[in-house]
Amino acid sequence: MADKVGIVLLFWTYFESRIDRLINLGLSYRPAEEAENLRIRYRSVGARMDRLYKILFNTTYNADLTDAGYAPIASLLQEIQTRRNAFAHGDPVAIDDSLVERLVTALRTEHLSWIAAYNRRLSVLRPRTAVERVV
Repeated sequence: MADKVGIVLLFWTYFESRIDRLINLGLSYRPAEEAENLRIRYRSVGARMDRLYKILFNTTYNADLTDAGYAPIASLLQEIQTRRNAFAHGDPVAIDDSLVERLVTALRTEHLSWIAAYNRRLSVLRPRTAVERVV
């Protein structure tokens, strides 16, 4: 089980870095001091996916996924976040084989959902170029 838990924890760390990339895209249009204050105020990935994302993009990350046709991925991400947090706070069985299997099965679709959200936000903020657009 220890190896399988690592899959979820590694994924979540990678996922947080991708959310930061989206957030940084939105913050790049703000004055530097304001952007830094927002980064500090909304430190957790949950706050960034919900409240800060809403400030920057007038929606939430989960709503972006749902609007792009990835509602099952939005639900899976919520479950992973909840279980990862429970695991980190002392519940060793919060991450089980079923969660690991569902995550591994959904990895490709989850990545495509992030690309869809990123491209959507990029297209709203500025015209797309071949270099900037994630394909």
